[in-house]
This record gives sequence, C-alpha cells and structure tokens, in this order.
Amino acid sequence: PSNPCLFQANGTCFDLSKSYPWPARVQAGKYEFVFDPCKPLADTRCNSPSASAANTSTLRGDQPGIALCQNWGSSMYASGGLLEPLATWNAVYPGLPSKYGTVAEITINFPFGAAWRNTVLTVVDTDEPNATFAFEGEAPLMQYNFRLQGKNVVGN
Repeated sequence: PSNPCLFQANGTCFDLSKSYPWPARVQAGKYEFVFDPCKPLADTRCNSPSASAANTSTLRGDQPGIALCQNWGSSMYASGGLLEPLATWNAVYPGLPSKYGTVAEITINFPFGAAWRNTVLTVVDTDEPNATFAFEGEAPLMQYNFRLQGKNVVGN
C-alpha cells in the first residue's frame, strides 16, 4: 500500500502515523524490538547482510518492507511486514465495551514475519496523557504482541 499506516472501514479513517513517534524501541528480557508500522525499517541490524533473507520476504517472494526487527545478541529477526496490514475495529468509540474496558480499541495484524510469525499491535485509547508502547508476549500463536495506549491514540 502507498501508506501502510492509513486504515479505512465503514466511514472511519485511522492514521497510525499520528498516534506515536515511530519507530518505537522496547526491551523485553534479552530481546530488543524496533517497530515502525509506517515505513520499512532502514536503520536496524535486520537490514544487514548477516540477517536471514528468509525473514524478509513472503511465501510469494514479495518484499513487504520490514516493520519489526527483533535483536537478540548477534541474531536479528525480521518479524512483520508492511505489505498487507489488516486493522480490526474492536470498539471504535470511547465508552463502548472492549477487552480493556470501555475504551476505543483497534487491533492491527502485520503478516509475513519469517513467513509464519505475525506482529499484532493493539491500539487503545486511555486517559493516560502520554502514549506508551509495550511488548505483551507471544501467546497464543507465537506472534509478537504489542500494545500502544494513551489519550487520543485512536481518536487522533
């Protein structure tokens, strides 16, 4: 897509580029994640010649652009592509129920990480004045789960 951060559905438009100052970096145990859902990562070790080429293309051979790079010591893994991100509006308006309470919530899936490991970003409007980005684990299907939350991150 020409803008992988722009999502539209049922008369609603959501621009993820206005929600956070991408790229985001987060440390989770021995792993460092660098994530940019709006443009291919260009300044990470995942783009180096030593990174596995199998982790940067789809099963069709497409080059979607790397959205997520996982660094682990000398190992690097590209684990999310920008070719076909899919957004699901779980609760569009504040006050409607969602798994996080009565807040606006959107889940975005970034497929084609290593051709089998997806990246999932849940974006949640809260009353917190500053947006925060956090790693939430790998369950249930070995995907990388992240959460972006803060005031007006959905209703930007």
